[in-house]
Amino acid sequence: MRASPRTARERSPRVLAPGRPRALAGGTSLPAAGAPVRVRAAVGSAEATGGTAAVETGLAARSTGAGRGAPASAPRAAARCADGAHTAPKTPERIAPFRARLRWWGRIGCAVASATLLVVPAGAALAETLTIDLGQGSVSAQIVRLFLLITALALAPSLLVMVTAFTRIVVALSLLRSALGLQSSPPNMVLVGLALFATFFVMQPQFEQAWREGIAPLLEEEIGPEEALARASAPFRAFMLAQARDEDLALFFDVAGIDPPAAREETPWRVLVPAFVVGELRRAFEIGFLLYLPFVVIDLVVASLLMGMGMMMLPPVMVAMPFKLIFFVLVDGWRLVLGGLVAGFAPVG
Repeated sequence: MRASPRTARERSPRVLAPGRPRALAGGTSLPAAGAPVRVRAAVGSAEATGGTAAVETGLAARSTGAGRGAPASAPRAAARCADGAHTAPKTPERIAPFRARLRWWGRIGCAVASATLLVVPAGAALAETLTIDLGQGSVSAQIVRLFLLITALALAPSLLVMVTAFTRIVVALSLLRSALGLQSSPPNMVLVGLALFATFFVMQPQFEQAWREGIAPLLEEEIGPEEALARASAPFRAFMLAQARDEDLALFFDVAGIDPPAAREETPWRVLVPAFVVGELRRAFEIGFLLYLPFVVIDLVVASLLMGMGMMMLPPVMVAMPFKLIFFVLVDGWRLVLGGLVAGFAPVG
Protein backbone atom coordinates (compact mmCIF):
# COMPACT_ATOMS: atom_id res chain seq x y z
CA MET A 1 0.00 0.00 0.00
CA ARG A 2 1.52 3.27 -0.99
CA ALA A 3 1.51 6.16 1.41
CA SER A 4 0.01 9.37 0.34
CA PRO A 5 2.31 12.31 -0.33
CA ARG A 6 0.84 14.24 2.65
CA THR A 7 1.61 11.41 5.09
CA ALA A 8 5.16 11.03 3.77
CA ARG A 9 5.79 14.73 4.17
CA GLU A 10 4.56 14.66 7.83
CA ARG A 11 6.80 11.72 8.73
CA SER A 12 9.92 13.08 7.09
CA PRO A 13 11.98 15.61 9.09
CA ARG A 14 11.65 19.18 8.10
CA VAL A 15 14.83 20.89 7.10
CA LEU A 16 14.86 24.61 7.29
CA ALA A 17 16.34 26.52 4.53
CA PRO A 18 19.23 28.72 5.34
CA GLY A 19 18.12 32.11 6.50
CA ARG A 20 14.54 31.07 7.20
CA PRO A 21 13.29 31.24 10.85
CA ARG A 22 11.33 28.42 12.38
CA ALA A 23 8.03 29.06 14.18
CA LEU A 24 7.22 27.43 17.54
CA ALA A 25 4.00 26.96 19.42
CA GLY A 26 2.63 30.13 20.92
CA GLY A 27 3.98 32.37 18.22
CA THR A 28 7.63 32.14 19.32
CA SER A 29 10.11 31.98 16.48
CA LEU A 30 13.70 30.70 16.52
CA PRO A 31 16.47 32.51 14.73
CA ALA A 32 17.70 31.30 11.47
CA ALA A 33 20.50 28.78 11.18
CA GLY A 34 23.91 30.34 11.69
CA ALA A 35 22.52 33.42 13.43
CA PRO A 36 23.84 34.29 16.94
CA VAL A 37 21.66 33.47 19.93
CA ARG A 38 21.05 36.19 22.54
CA VAL A 39 20.04 35.34 26.09
CA ARG A 40 18.83 37.83 28.68
CA ALA A 41 19.50 37.32 32.40
CA ALA A 42 16.90 38.93 34.62
CA VAL A 43 18.14 40.37 37.95
CA GLY A 44 16.85 38.41 40.96
CA SER A 45 15.84 35.32 38.88
CA ALA A 46 19.16 33.74 37.94
CA GLU A 47 17.96 30.14 38.03
CA ALA A 48 14.92 30.82 35.80
CA THR A 49 17.01 32.78 33.33
CA GLY A 50 19.66 30.07 33.17
CA GLY A 51 17.01 27.43 32.53
CA THR A 52 15.33 29.49 29.79
CA ALA A 53 18.69 30.20 28.20
CA ALA A 54 19.56 26.51 28.21
CA VAL A 55 16.26 25.61 26.53
CA GLU A 56 16.58 28.32 23.90
CA THR A 57 20.19 27.44 23.23
CA GLY A 58 19.36 23.76 22.84
CA LEU A 59 16.55 24.54 20.43
CA ALA A 60 18.78 26.86 18.48
CA ALA A 61 21.46 24.19 18.27
CA ARG A 62 18.94 21.68 16.95
CA SER A 63 17.64 24.16 14.40
CA THR A 64 21.08 24.92 12.93
CA GLY A 65 21.42 21.44 11.47
CA ALA A 66 25.18 21.58 12.23
CA GLY A 67 25.23 17.87 12.90
CA ARG A 68 26.66 16.24 15.98
CA GLY A 69 28.99 19.10 17.02
CA ALA A 70 26.18 21.46 17.99
CA PRO A 71 25.14 19.97 21.37
CA ALA A 72 28.59 20.74 22.88
CA SER A 73 27.91 24.49 22.67
CA ALA A 74 24.67 24.31 24.70
CA PRO A 75 26.22 23.72 28.16
CA ARG A 76 28.74 26.49 27.61
CA ALA A 77 25.99 28.93 26.74
CA ALA A 78 24.00 27.90 29.83
CA ALA A 79 27.10 28.37 32.02
CA ARG A 80 27.66 31.85 30.61
CA CYS A 81 24.05 32.74 31.36
CA ALA A 82 24.36 31.48 34.93
CA ASP A 83 27.59 33.48 35.45
CA GLY A 84 25.89 36.56 34.14
CA ALA A 85 23.02 36.05 36.59
CA HIS A 86 25.41 35.64 39.57
CA THR A 87 27.43 38.71 38.69
CA ALA A 88 24.38 40.90 38.71
CA PRO A 89 24.66 44.18 40.66
CA LYS A 90 23.90 44.16 44.38
CA THR A 91 20.30 44.65 45.34
CA PRO A 92 19.17 47.03 48.09
CA GLU A 93 18.44 44.00 50.30
CA ARG A 94 22.17 43.12 50.30
CA ILE A 95 23.37 46.65 50.97
CA ALA A 96 20.98 47.29 53.90
CA PRO A 97 22.81 45.15 56.54
CA PHE A 98 26.13 46.83 55.73
CA ARG A 99 24.59 50.27 56.16
CA ALA A 100 23.02 49.20 59.48
CA ARG A 101 26.38 48.02 60.83
CA LEU A 102 28.02 51.22 59.67
CA ARG A 103 25.42 53.27 61.55
CA TRP A 104 25.99 51.26 64.76
CA TRP A 105 29.76 51.75 64.59
CA GLY A 106 29.23 55.46 64.07
CA ARG A 107 27.03 55.67 67.16
CA ILE A 108 29.60 53.80 69.28
CA GLY A 109 32.39 56.13 68.11
CA CYS A 110 30.32 59.19 69.00
CA ALA A 111 29.60 57.78 72.47
CA VAL A 112 33.30 57.12 73.15
CA ALA A 113 34.28 60.59 71.98
CA SER A 114 31.61 62.19 74.19
CA ALA A 115 32.75 60.21 77.24
CA THR A 116 36.36 61.25 76.63
CA LEU A 117 35.41 64.89 76.37
CA LEU A 118 33.48 64.63 79.64
CA VAL A 119 36.18 62.79 81.61
CA VAL A 120 39.20 64.88 80.61
CA PRO A 121 37.89 68.18 82.00
CA ALA A 122 36.81 66.44 85.21
CA GLY A 123 40.30 64.94 85.66
CA ALA A 124 41.90 68.31 85.00
CA ALA A 125 39.64 69.92 87.61
CA LEU A 126 40.54 67.27 90.18
CA ALA A 127 44.24 67.70 89.44
CA GLU A 128 43.92 71.42 90.00
CA THR A 129 42.16 71.07 93.35
CA LEU A 130 44.35 68.22 94.76
CA THR A 131 46.47 69.35 97.73
CA ILE A 132 48.93 67.48 99.97
CA ASP A 133 49.34 68.52 103.58
CA LEU A 134 52.91 67.70 104.66
CA GLY A 135 52.68 69.49 107.97
CA GLN A 136 55.22 71.91 109.31
CA GLY A 137 58.81 72.06 108.17
CA SER A 138 60.48 71.71 104.81
CA VAL A 139 58.51 70.07 102.03
CA SER A 140 61.59 68.17 100.79
CA ALA A 141 62.26 66.76 104.27
CA GLN A 142 58.69 65.51 104.57
CA ILE A 143 58.90 63.87 101.14
CA VAL A 144 62.13 62.11 102.10
CA ARG A 145 60.56 60.86 105.32
CA LEU A 146 57.53 59.58 103.45
CA PHE A 147 59.78 57.78 100.96
CA LEU A 148 61.79 56.15 103.74
CA LEU A 149 58.61 55.05 105.49
CA ILE A 150 57.22 53.42 102.34
CA THR A 151 60.57 51.69 101.72
CA ALA A 152 60.68 50.37 105.27
CA LEU A 153 57.15 49.00 104.98
CA ALA A 154 58.01 47.26 101.69
CA LEU A 155 61.14 45.64 103.18
CA ALA A 156 59.59 44.83 106.56
CA PRO A 157 58.71 41.16 105.76
CA SER A 158 62.23 40.40 104.50
CA LEU A 159 63.82 42.17 107.44
CA LEU A 160 61.68 40.29 109.94
CA VAL A 161 62.59 36.99 108.29
CA MET A 162 66.32 37.73 108.39
CA VAL A 163 66.49 38.99 111.98
CA THR A 164 64.32 36.29 113.57
CA ALA A 165 64.41 32.52 114.05
CA PHE A 166 62.53 31.87 110.82
CA THR A 167 65.63 31.08 108.74
CA ARG A 168 66.85 28.18 110.87
CA ILE A 169 63.39 26.64 111.29
CA VAL A 170 62.28 26.72 107.65
CA VAL A 171 65.61 25.37 106.33
CA ALA A 172 65.58 22.51 108.85
CA LEU A 173 62.01 21.56 107.92
CA SER A 174 62.87 21.60 104.22
CA LEU A 175 65.84 19.29 104.81
CA LEU A 176 63.61 16.97 106.82
CA ARG A 177 61.21 16.65 103.90
CA SER A 178 64.10 15.88 101.55
CA ALA A 179 65.46 13.24 103.96
CA LEU A 180 62.11 11.50 103.98
CA GLY A 181 62.20 11.40 100.18
CA LEU A 182 58.97 13.40 99.85
CA GLN A 183 58.92 15.92 97.03
CA SER A 184 55.75 17.87 97.77
CA SER A 185 54.38 16.54 101.05
CA PRO A 186 54.00 18.43 103.30
CA PRO A 187 53.47 21.24 100.77
CA ASN A 188 55.47 24.45 100.93
CA MET A 189 52.51 26.38 102.35
CA VAL A 190 52.29 24.02 105.32
CA LEU A 191 56.04 24.17 105.99
CA VAL A 192 56.13 27.96 105.81
CA GLY A 193 53.07 28.28 108.06
CA LEU A 194 54.56 25.91 110.62
CA ALA A 195 57.85 27.81 110.52
CA LEU A 196 56.04 31.14 111.01
CA PHE A 197 54.13 29.95 114.07
CA ALA A 198 57.26 28.36 115.54
CA THR A 199 59.09 31.66 114.93
CA PHE A 200 56.32 33.59 116.67
CA PHE A 201 56.57 31.17 119.61
CA VAL A 202 60.32 31.74 119.89
CA MET A 203 60.25 35.51 119.27
CA GLN A 204 57.16 36.40 121.30
CA PRO A 205 59.15 38.08 124.14
CA GLN A 206 60.97 40.26 121.60
CA PHE A 207 57.74 41.21 119.82
CA GLU A 208 56.06 42.20 123.08
CA GLN A 209 59.04 44.28 124.18
CA ALA A 210 59.27 46.05 120.81
CA TRP A 211 55.56 46.91 120.96
CA ARG A 212 55.62 48.05 124.54
CA GLU A 213 58.75 50.20 124.34
CA GLY A 214 58.73 51.46 120.78
CA ILE A 215 55.51 51.19 118.78
CA ALA A 216 52.93 51.96 121.47
CA PRO A 217 54.61 55.23 122.58
CA LEU A 218 54.91 56.25 118.93
CA LEU A 219 51.19 55.73 118.35
CA GLU A 220 50.42 57.79 121.43
CA GLU A 221 52.76 60.53 120.11
CA GLU A 222 54.98 60.35 123.17
CA ILE A 223 58.20 59.83 121.18
CA GLY A 224 59.39 60.51 117.65
CA PRO A 225 59.89 58.00 114.82
CA GLU A 226 63.69 57.83 115.24
CA GLU A 227 63.53 57.02 118.93
CA ALA A 228 60.70 54.55 118.38
CA LEU A 229 62.77 52.72 115.75
CA ALA A 230 65.75 52.49 118.09
CA ARG A 231 63.62 51.14 120.95
CA ALA A 232 61.75 48.65 118.77
CA SER A 233 64.96 47.24 117.26
CA ALA A 234 66.76 46.80 120.59
CA PRO A 235 65.11 43.43 121.47
CA PHE A 236 65.98 41.99 118.04
CA ARG A 237 69.57 43.19 118.37
CA ALA A 238 69.87 41.43 121.71
CA PHE A 239 68.42 38.21 120.22
CA MET A 240 70.84 38.24 117.28
CA LEU A 241 73.82 38.95 119.50
CA ALA A 242 72.86 35.94 121.65
CA GLN A 243 72.77 33.64 118.59
CA ALA A 244 75.69 35.03 116.55
CA ARG A 245 79.09 33.38 116.85
CA ASP A 246 82.25 35.31 117.54
CA GLU A 247 83.94 33.77 114.48
CA ASP A 248 81.24 35.09 112.17
CA LEU A 249 81.34 38.55 113.74
CA ALA A 250 85.13 38.65 113.40
CA LEU A 251 84.87 37.62 109.74
CA PHE A 252 82.55 40.47 108.80
CA PHE A 253 84.49 42.98 110.91
CA ASP A 254 87.59 42.00 108.94
CA VAL A 255 85.82 42.18 105.56
CA ALA A 256 84.31 45.60 106.37
CA GLY A 257 87.64 46.92 107.67
CA ILE A 258 86.12 47.95 111.01
CA ASP A 259 87.78 47.50 114.36
CA PRO A 260 85.64 45.46 116.76
CA PRO A 261 84.04 47.65 119.44
CA ALA A 262 84.91 47.29 123.09
CA ALA A 263 81.40 46.12 123.97
CA ARG A 264 79.62 43.42 121.99
CA GLU A 265 76.35 45.36 122.20
CA GLU A 266 77.85 48.12 120.07
CA THR A 267 78.17 45.91 116.99
CA PRO A 268 76.81 47.77 113.94
CA TRP A 269 73.88 46.40 112.00
CA ARG A 270 75.91 45.93 108.80
CA VAL A 271 78.06 43.36 110.62
CA LEU A 272 75.50 41.85 112.97
CA VAL A 273 72.81 40.87 110.43
CA PRO A 274 75.02 38.88 107.96
CA ALA A 275 76.89 37.22 110.82
CA PHE A 276 73.59 36.16 112.38
CA VAL A 277 72.22 34.79 109.07
CA VAL A 278 75.39 32.80 108.35
CA GLY A 279 75.29 31.30 111.84
CA GLU A 280 71.62 30.34 111.42
CA LEU A 281 72.30 28.60 108.11
CA ARG A 282 75.20 26.70 109.64
CA ARG A 283 73.07 25.40 112.50
CA ALA A 284 70.23 24.51 110.11
CA PHE A 285 72.61 22.38 108.02
CA GLU A 286 73.90 20.66 111.14
CA ILE A 287 70.32 19.76 112.07
CA GLY A 288 69.71 18.53 108.52
CA PHE A 289 72.75 16.24 108.70
CA LEU A 290 71.48 14.67 111.91
CA LEU A 291 68.05 14.21 110.35
CA TYR A 292 69.46 12.53 107.25
CA LEU A 293 71.49 9.84 109.06
CA PRO A 294 68.69 7.43 110.14
CA PHE A 295 66.96 7.66 106.76
CA VAL A 296 70.21 6.99 104.88
CA VAL A 297 70.64 3.84 106.98
CA ILE A 298 67.15 2.71 105.99
CA ASP A 299 67.95 3.32 102.31
CA LEU A 300 71.16 1.24 102.56
CA VAL A 301 69.40 -1.66 104.26
CA VAL A 302 66.60 -1.71 101.69
CA ALA A 303 69.05 -1.48 98.77
CA SER A 304 71.14 -4.38 100.17
CA LEU A 305 68.05 -6.56 100.56
CA LEU A 306 66.90 -5.86 97.03
CA MET A 307 70.34 -6.65 95.61
CA GLY A 308 70.46 -9.90 97.58
CA MET A 309 67.09 -10.95 96.17
CA GLY A 310 68.14 -10.04 92.63
CA MET A 311 65.62 -7.22 92.28
CA MET A 312 68.03 -4.79 90.71
CA MET A 313 65.40 -3.13 88.55
CA LEU A 314 63.18 -2.19 91.50
CA PRO A 315 63.96 1.36 92.80
CA PRO A 316 65.13 1.20 96.44
CA VAL A 317 63.69 4.66 97.12
CA MET A 318 60.15 3.49 96.40
CA VAL A 319 60.52 0.46 98.67
CA ALA A 320 62.19 2.42 101.48
CA MET A 321 59.53 5.17 101.53
CA PRO A 322 56.96 3.38 103.72
CA PHE A 323 59.67 2.23 106.15
CA LYS A 324 60.88 5.83 106.53
CA LEU A 325 57.39 7.11 107.20
CA ILE A 326 56.54 4.46 109.78
CA PHE A 327 59.90 4.97 111.49
CA PHE A 328 59.33 8.73 111.70
CA VAL A 329 55.84 8.22 113.10
CA LEU A 330 56.90 5.60 115.66
CA VAL A 331 59.64 7.80 117.13
CA ASP A 332 57.25 10.81 117.21
CA GLY A 333 59.46 12.70 114.82
CA TRP A 334 57.50 15.96 114.62
CA ARG A 335 57.65 16.45 118.37
CA LEU A 336 61.36 15.72 118.47
CA VAL A 337 62.22 17.97 115.54
CA LEU A 338 60.12 20.98 116.51
CA GLY A 339 61.00 20.62 120.17
CA GLY A 340 64.69 20.56 119.32
CA LEU A 341 64.39 23.55 117.00
CA VAL A 342 62.55 25.70 119.52
CA ALA A 343 64.78 24.72 122.42
CA GLY A 344 67.95 25.17 120.38
CA PHE A 345 67.90 28.98 120.54
CA ALA A 346 70.09 30.48 123.19
CA PRO A 347 68.24 32.46 125.86
CA VAL A 348 68.47 36.22 125.76
CA GLY A 349 69.90 37.44 129.03
